[in-house]
Amino acid sequence: MKLVISKPTKNALTETNPDNLIYSSDYDTLKYYVAGSAAVSIPTEASPQTYETTFVTHNLGYYPFFVCFISFDDAPTLQYYMMPFDFADFPMSSQNYVYVTTTTLIFRSWNYDVFGGDVGGQNIHLHYKIFRNDLGV
Repeated sequence: MKLVISKPTKNALTETNPDNLIYSSDYDTLKYYVAGSAAVSIPTEASPQTYETTFVTHNLGYYPFFVCFISFDDAPTLQYYMMPFDFADFPMSSQNYVYVTTTTLIFRSWNYDVFGGDVGGQNIHLHYKIFRNDLGV
């Protein structure tokens, strides 16, 4: 059995062009599991090379498909950046990465100042969606 929803003016019973369908069970879709957010705070007196790590437990038992974005408290307007996200504004750089294990989504922010200055006082917000789709890796 198959479920098909066609676009208006198209016949779901006869349409074969996927561009004319809204949904077809013939094609895989992302299966939503959980969404959320987590905060990462770089301490005000952080050293010139600072790693901060945040863990989000999912316990699915396999490597799920996921999507992550970050936002910053000090941005002039609310903006979301797709992960991974690297930013450099001499002399400071920030590298933000996310990866997944069979039980955990792991977010790491690395901040660096080439002159050895303070890189702290930054709040980073991680926004994530984890799907039930097994990456099969």
